[in-house]
Amino acid sequence: MKSKIKPVEKIQFYTACSVLLITISFLLIITILTKGTLLYVGTSILSGIVITIIGLSLQEWTVHRYLYHRYHKNFLLKHIYTIHHIGHHSVIFPPERYVTNGEVKRHPIFENDVKELGKSKLSNILTRLSHSGSYILLSCMTIIAPCWFITGNGILLTSTLVSTVIICHIVVTVHDAIHYPSQHPYLQNQKWFKFLDNHHLIHHIDTEKNVNFLLPICDFLFGTIRFSLSDNEINKYGTLDIAKKNLLGHSEPAKEILKKRGGSQHRTISYF
Repeated sequence: MKSKIKPVEKIQFYTACSVLLITISFLLIITILTKGTLLYVGTSILSGIVITIIGLSLQEWTVHRYLYHRYHKNFLLKHIYTIHHIGHHSVIFPPERYVTNGEVKRHPIFENDVKELGKSKLSNILTRLSHSGSYILLSCMTIIAPCWFITGNGILLTSTLVSTVIICHIVVTVHDAIHYPSQHPYLQNQKWFKFLDNHHLIHHIDTEKNVNFLLPICDFLFGTIRFSLSDNEINKYGTLDIAKKNLLGHSEPAKEILKKRGGSQHRTISYF
């Protein structure tokens, strides 16, 4: 699993930032210009939804790439990196064991042992709320509040807030469905879900790519998108279809279940 982060090419970076800035500015200007007209409510609602989608894509891309998958000396940032990059990507769901059986179990936010997952429903619910809540809080500072201060538009404010809450809930639910297929069977055959599932599998094999999870807009813009695995990666890790047909274990560290299976199924996994 690759973990080294290469810088985005400068031209692509500035082009992507310009596209994002121009698009969001255009939507904000539209809501201001249509004030007092019959189009005001509709443009405010639609602009709020689109701005939130774009903003959350950028937020997700930035946080996931530069916080979750980059080592920092700061205690809090190091803890986040340890839980996600080491705990989620290497210990519980390395490429060799992309999916598992049973109920969803999450890394408690204050647990230092990356092998330990939530043992109670309350613990897992609190962790889920902390995930979605942190994104909502960050969105309040980077998306919702700026839109309100620039336009003073209450409809736009409501639209961005509601859109943020819904999308953050969907992010956590879809991520659960990917790694715990039995928990959300109704999603498994949806075409959009299969795209995201394959998109995320590639990220677990190459953490430098497909940094976006639910909204891969910024993966396209910043050039971190990948649509397929190489032949070598398929030979080493298999395909999404193979993974889905071979759910391994019940959220225990992958190294343990792979040792039990033995033979060609076992591959050495390094936690650190």
